[in-house]
Amino acid sequence: MALSIYQRRKLRITGYLVGLGAFLGLFYVLFSDGFASWFPYINGLIIGVLVALFIAWVELIFLAGRLRFLKFYKIFILRTLLYATVIPALAFMVFLLARMLRYNLSMRGALYSEEFQNYLFQEDFGVVIVYALALTFIASFTYQMSRKMGQGMFWSFITGRFYRPVLDKKVFMFVKIHNSDRIIQKTGRLNFHGLLKDVTYHITPAVLAHKGVIHHYVEDEIVIYWNRDKGYREAHCLRLYYAIVHHFEEIREELYRKYMAAPVFHMAVHAGEVVQAEVGEVKSEIAFYGDVMNTTSRMLMQCQTLGKPVLVSEIVRSKTELPAIYQWVDCGLLTLRGKTERTHLYSIQEVTLPTS
Repeated sequence: MALSIYQRRKLRITGYLVGLGAFLGLFYVLFSDGFASWFPYINGLIIGVLVALFIAWVELIFLAGRLRFLKFYKIFILRTLLYATVIPALAFMVFLLARMLRYNLSMRGALYSEEFQNYLFQEDFGVVIVYALALTFIASFTYQMSRKMGQGMFWSFITGRFYRPVLDKKVFMFVKIHNSDRIIQKTGRLNFHGLLKDVTYHITPAVLAHKGVIHHYVEDEIVIYWNRDKGYREAHCLRLYYAIVHHFEEIREELYRKYMAAPVFHMAVHAGEVVQAEVGEVKSEIAFYGDVMNTTSRMLMQCQTLGKPVLVSEIVRSKTELPAIYQWVDCGLLTLRGKTERTHLYSIQEVTLPTS
């Protein structure tokens, strides 16, 4: 059975964590014990891998389900309790079992041996636990900050990559829930907010699968971008549209049962040069500036006027090789609101395949 997008992503993150855990476990032994014996390296490797797997389970499975809707302080307390109890227990069991195997002792014999008691209360056990917990909380903090700030944004802030403005080429997709005002009138604002949370949750796997980056959410609108030519490669910037549409067709009944509404999307895709820079003092963010943003927004407004769920600019059309199952629909030269020059727009539609 093929793995889902989310499952592949979780496996990839778990692989990174396991590799990092193994390295840090061996790194600690290198500086604490040197090369006097190979035995501590096995313990360090096993503890590093087990702690990494436990972190992956907590962050990617246990706290990624229904618990993700808990308030921040509750998740913080729960995460702290889990790490502070399970990680010392894992280390304790590895050290105990290692001594049982190494010296051919029973569990009781190993537990009450003078060597093990000295290790627990007079030697390095406490240091190992502090080291493991400190690295665990750093890894967890980094992962949470990366999640909250967006893909790649955390390290961009840390490294100061956009402290000075950078001129770059991007492909943008603006996604908007069609007739959101009507949905709000029907379901109420609180219900609509719940729908928005579900929409963003279900859109994310498709965006990740098609190499996109979610920039921000503005009311009922989502801004997605691709760095330089990534969006054109394999037509990711256009195939994402159908990935979203088809997925929401599958869960349409579920959403309607839950919110008495099922979203329909309008999307606009455009590309060009933008200035990317870090702005703000009390609250900082990495923002985009340029006519591309304004034009894409105007194209999104034009979707309803033309009755087209997706509009694509000429620059995107010219650089994207459309898969054979889709075809271009020429919408002609149009004057967008606030623009003096006309813009050539296109839409896309699925090709009706012959049935045998």
